[in-house]
Formats: sequence, C-alpha cells, structure tokens
Amino acid sequence: LEPDRPHCTSSSWQMLSVPKSWGNILGCNYTQDHGANARLNGPKAHPCEPEYDKAMQKVYGGPPPKYFYKAMKEYPSKYSMGHGKVALVTGSEFGIGFYIAKMLAGFGFEVIMTPFNMQKCLKVATNIRESVKGAKVTVPAVGLDLRSLKSCRNFVAEIRRSYSCIDVLVLNAGRGGAVNEPKMVTEDGMEEIMQVNAFANFVLCAELMPLLRKSSAARIISQSSPARFDAKSELLSDFNAETQYVGVQQYCLSKAANVLFTIALNDRLEKAGVTNIIACFCDPGFTSTGVNFQHDIGFSFLGCFEGCLSTKQLHRLAHHAADGALPAILAAVDPACKRNSWYTPAEQNIVGLPIGDAFQGDVAKSHGSNEVKKEPGNCGSEGCSWPRNSAELYWQQCEKLMGAACRFS
Repeated sequence: LEPDRPHCTSSSWQMLSVPKSWGNILGCNYTQDHGANARLNGPKAHPCEPEYDKAMQKVYGGPPPKYFYKAMKEYPSKYSMGHGKVALVTGSEFGIGFYIAKMLAGFGFEVIMTPFNMQKCLKVATNIRESVKGAKVTVPAVGLDLRSLKSCRNFVAEIRRSYSCIDVLVLNAGRGGAVNEPKMVTEDGMEEIMQVNAFANFVLCAELMPLLRKSSAARIISQSSPARFDAKSELLSDFNAETQYVGVQQYCLSKAANVLFTIALNDRLEKAGVTNIIACFCDPGFTSTGVNFQHDIGFSFLGCFEGCLSTKQLHRLAHHAADGALPAILAAVDPACKRNSWYTPAEQNIVGLPIGDAFQGDVAKSHGSNEVKKEPGNCGSEGCSWPRNSAELYWQQCEKLMGAACRFS
C-alpha cells in the first residue's frame, strides 16, 4: 500500500481504473458501489424494513451484531441511565444513528430524532417504540438537512419551542467522500463534505447551547472516525477546500475537525466557568455502512484499481453498524466521561482496524489504529503533527464562515 496514493489527483492516477465490467465480474456493481454515485444511487437499507439487522448485512455485507444486544442488557447495571433526560441524535434515521437512538431510548432517554425524510423517520420512530418497551421517541415537525444552515437553524428553532432542556447532543450524522468525487458546494457556499460532517455541527451546538446550559449535566458527543489519522495538518487554514479538493482527503479532514471542535469547545466552556457541560468524541471503528460505499474504500483508501475490490467484500473485516454505535452510546452514559474523553471499539481485526465492544481510549497511547503522532486530539503534544493552535484555528474559521458564535451565559 502507498499511504499518499489515495490523495493523488493526477490524471495518471485516474487512468489506473479497470473497465466497469471487471467490477461486476469481481463481485461489485461498479455503477452503485463507487464514490459519489453510491451516495446518490447506491444500495441502501432502512430501519423501516423488517429485520433491519439482517437487511444491513444483505445490503452492506459484514457480520451480524455481536455486542449491541448484550450491551443493551448489561449497561443498565454498569452505567448512568437516562430516565427523565432528553437526547438529540443527528442521523438517527438510519445506520449507526438509528442504533444509538434505539439503545438510548431503551435506557430511558427521550430521544429526539432528526428527520431528513419525514415519512421514513416517522416509520423508524414507530419501529423503535414497537421494539423497545417504554421507548419515548419524538420526531419534530421540522426536518433537518445539514447541507443547509437555514435548515439547521429552523430545526433548532422548532426544538427550542418544544423543549426547555437538552441533556445529550450526539453529533453523529455524516457523509463519505471518494478520491474522484467532484467538489460540491452547498447553498451556503461551503464545501459539502465539511459542512455536513463538521460545520453544521458548530451551528447546531451554538443554537442549542441555551438548552444545554439548562441541563444539570450535559454532554456533547462528536462522531469522528479513524480516518482522522489520514488528515493533513497542513490544510488547517483551508477547511473549506478553497485552494485544493480531493473528496476522501476532505472527509479525513472533517473527521479531524470533529476532534478539534471538541477541544476548542471545552477550552471555551472552561474559560467561561461552565461546569455542567462536557464535550467528548468517539469513533465507530471499521463499520459496515453506506458511508464506506460512498468512499469506495478499496480505491480511495487502499489504492486498489478502481472497480476491482468491492466495499461489500472488504466489510467482511468490519463489524455491524449496531456495534459501531456502542462508542457513542457509552460516551452518553459513562459516569467516568470527562472533557475530551475518547470512546472507540476495544478490539482490532486482523489488519489492526478497530472493531468490537466499546471502551474509553487514551489519545496519548497507541491502540489499534490509533497513531499518537497523527491524532488531532494530541495537538500541541511533543511529536504530534498537529500544531498547538489547531483547535483554535478551526474554531475561528467556523465563526468566520458561518457568522455564528457559541454564547455560554
């Protein structure tokens, strides 16, 4: 493997693709299984389908859930439950976010979903209520599209009309990016991957801060990814991809941004004397979801010929989305959680990628795919490639680009 190869934008790299028919012969549908086309037209499984666990396997590949249902039984005796508390989970309509919402509802939280497709989201909420005894799940009347800051603000306005307090905010929603994906710009003039995965989270957090401040102990959980270790710290001044753009590179940078956001937010909370809110981050490990189809991980991350290695085949080494949800769930209920805590799968597959049950990791120590020198959570530490002011630089760009600011009073 050549680590820098996925970030190459030269025409010679694009010429390394194989004929589309080869992809079909080798076990993948090229027209659906690759990059931006997969994001728009690729295979999908939805929780409103019966037996969603199996539907995920059928569509995306990979094993069945191994730890999720065990955790659902065992966590209540180990961790703090959510009776009387409210949790808002972005991306809760499908995939990892669905499983986060399902388990938190089972733990007594009132879960606010974030409808992208209103009719499907209503069906998903019904699914959770029918499968989890006593589940309280709310679908707001206003939807949420992270590609639009106006949509973000309208959604939060609806939440603020309906709720006086938010106890847990899980910033989970996101999208992938492939090497050969064309740059897409939102109505707000921002690069779409970064807006969906990171910038919109800044706006949601800023707008929801008054409700978080009213909680006795609020948590803000940002969903990152092991892809952050491939992010280029030299792009710190260009999160909006104004000088250069490669889809998978932008995805990696957005996942580093999730961590930098957490650090900068905690710095401001501490300086403002706010003691009832902590921010932490997590990653789901190598998980069988549609985001990897959007990446076309064989091509974008492994440097394989385009079309010759199916994402579904690679998911044999991954774990189920239900298990990928566990780090975020643990971050929401673990009484030992503190500012800048990191939650991740506790095991590794045969190539060292994180899978399995969740635990609280240590960014200062090597663990599985954790690369201490490339970990943005270590910015400023000796030997780390991320400068000490990385988190501050990201925060400043957010304020400038979005014209928003977090108010802590």
